[in-house]
Amino acid sequence: MAPRRVALAALVAACCIYYVAGQQKSIVNVDVYYESLCPDSIYFITKELGPIYDQLKSVLKVNLYPFGKATWVAGSKNESAEFTCHHGAKECEGNIAQACAFDEIKRSLAPELQQDKQVRVAYCAMNNRGFAENVPACAEKNGLSKESIERIATCMKTNQGSELLVASGEKTKAFESPLKNVPAIVINGIKTQEATKNFTNVICEHVPKSEHPEICTRI
Repeated sequence: MAPRRVALAALVAACCIYYVAGQQKSIVNVDVYYESLCPDSIYFITKELGPIYDQLKSVLKVNLYPFGKATWVAGSKNESAEFTCHHGAKECEGNIAQACAFDEIKRSLAPELQQDKQVRVAYCAMNNRGFAENVPACAEKNGLSKESIERIATCMKTNQGSELLVASGEKTKAFESPLKNVPAIVINGIKTQEATKNFTNVICEHVPKSEHPEICTRI
């Protein structure tokens, strides 16, 4: 190939790379370590994350870990693990129920739908005080199929739910052990307690002004 054509091809390639890079939006990673019956967790999800999620979701990657300050003892081969939760046995049940719902969402929905459904189910459940029995109804309210609702209900009563809560516990402990604050909100890998009461502002601070969602322009 002639030198002039080589130079032109290189220029075109560089322009394409620049164009693609320019189309990529900044995404803020948000990890939420929480408990189903914790008043502060309920506050964060029902007053901070849930109400403004639709306005910020274009810049968010949200991961929800229902476990908090719980502990567990592994069961025998055919038995579930035994959990002790910060706010009692009902909280363990609520944590398991949400973990089951999130797992079913991952298994049954396309990747681009999963975060949206998980946040909405958590928002619904925590608005109903986080109790386990409300989770299947919240999943149904947010459009999950009858088959998915049945699988969530089965998961809540079997070793599957126990295993999912252990997995959530392992994620939590890998982040911080023991967990000092509940909820713990982790923004791009850094725990940011300001986000528990000022979530929108914190997220907007992590997004370049040129990419601000409309809600950020009103702050």
